[in-house]
Amino acid sequence: MLSRLILVFYNFMLIQYTIHCEIPNEVKIGVIAPLTGPGARVGEILKSAIDYFDAKMQPASSIKFKFIVEDTQSKVQNAIQAFRKLTEIDKVVIVFVIFGSHGMALKNLAEKTKTILWSFTIHPDQTAGTKYVLRHNISIKDDLKNVESFIKTNKVRRLVTIYSEEEIGVYYDKSLSSLTKELQISYASFGVLPGDPISKTLILRALNEAPDAVYIQLLGSNIGVAIKEIRNLGFKGPLIVGPSFLITPETKEIARNHMQELYYTKPVASETCVVSLKQFFGSSKPFSAYSCYPLTSLEILRGALNLLKLNLYDGEERLKLVNYIKNMNRFFGTFETVDILSSGDIVSPVELVRAEE
Repeated sequence: MLSRLILVFYNFMLIQYTIHCEIPNEVKIGVIAPLTGPGARVGEILKSAIDYFDAKMQPASSIKFKFIVEDTQSKVQNAIQAFRKLTEIDKVVIVFVIFGSHGMALKNLAEKTKTILWSFTIHPDQTAGTKYVLRHNISIKDDLKNVESFIKTNKVRRLVTIYSEEEIGVYYDKSLSSLTKELQISYASFGVLPGDPISKTLILRALNEAPDAVYIQLLGSNIGVAIKEIRNLGFKGPLIVGPSFLITPETKEIARNHMQELYYTKPVASETCVVSLKQFFGSSKPFSAYSCYPLTSLEILRGALNLLKLNLYDGEERLKLVNYIKNMNRFFGTFETVDILSSGDIVSPVELVRAEE
């Protein structure tokens, strides 16, 4: 009787081992994004990419991705709770995240749980000191080089920044402060609390600094309001909008007739990507050239999994996947070509362009 029980137990454990060691053809990916609240426009960029991939790029793939989406309502604590729910209850092995404060809050949790955190944030410290974190976005260094070139070309002697006081806005303020000090030009900055509407009083204070150019690093409709008010108050110099997920249709509507001498940070993504997204969504959903980043990342992930045949239930196998991606150097995707650094940063090229008036 005892030997029979031992045999039954052995067979049960063997079945469980086989189940968990089998290479899954479906990979669960958690998606953490602010789909409501002040960061909603940012979150929709990731969500639109997921929807497009699901409909247009997923069907032909031998490995299927199951996306489980969690709305953070633009709150960091909700992002942390969503991560725990996705990893502990839904048993996802990869988490996609967007919004600077969310990504930075989750990096240590990802390391602790050996979960692959695939971030679409701009903050360069996202991957610092990590094993399981990847980041796909622009390089702030590249962006600041473009700003430096603009300052020199346009002989800017006094720069003012109006920024959102969240993770990435603060980082840009510090970076621009260092850059202007290096260039020996005057610098002043004015912060807006995340979620607060920008006030005319703050803009007046900024313009009282008599700037040659104004740098705007804000979120959502505040970008358009700032542009409109700055022009209404008589400033005619150049305005530079940083990578706050760019000149959206809403922003254009608010800032209409005020977009002279307006420049913004733009991804150098294939026009094919933007056209494809436009044809698919029409005007039903917000998207932008930044939506191309998750599509390229999903191609990288799919290609690596097809090649490596890993069991992602195992934390060490996940680490093999991350290390493989870190050593790819460059990836030629359907919509863009990206450089992949050993730090885990997947870098898309960026340019500073003049907006159409």
